[in-house]
Amino acid sequence: MHLEVLILFFSLRSGNAFNCQSLTILANRSILTLEFIGTAMPLNVNLTPKLEELVRRKVSSGRYNSASEVVREALRIMESHDELQSLRLEQLRRDIRDGLDSGPARPWSVAEMKREGRKHRSARRPSAK
Repeated sequence: MHLEVLILFFSLRSGNAFNCQSLTILANRSILTLEFIGTAMPLNVNLTPKLEELVRRKVSSGRYNSASEVVREALRIMESHDELQSLRLEQLRRDIRDGLDSGPARPWSVAEMKREGRKHRSARRPSAK
């Protein structure tokens, strides 16, 4: 597969004509093969100047050896964040369902709620006598 890509590259440089369909088929076959065997595939990503500078600072700090390491770490963090958000959303949905399943709302008084809160708070405090 790598040999095919090199041959294609040198053929294009030397002026041999390939049509776009051939290039697409070759590229698609290479991509599918890479995905199938689980080999890391080079990927070009366009970054804003601000993000590019951030990546450069991370590498120059010595914590990362390459831009690829910075991007991999960022993607791992993003994945963890997404998982945490999913768990929070699931918990929120459970809490809403529990609230809906708890029965109809009952009338309540703000004054009574304050009295109960103050009573609870004073029971937790040690007496200052």
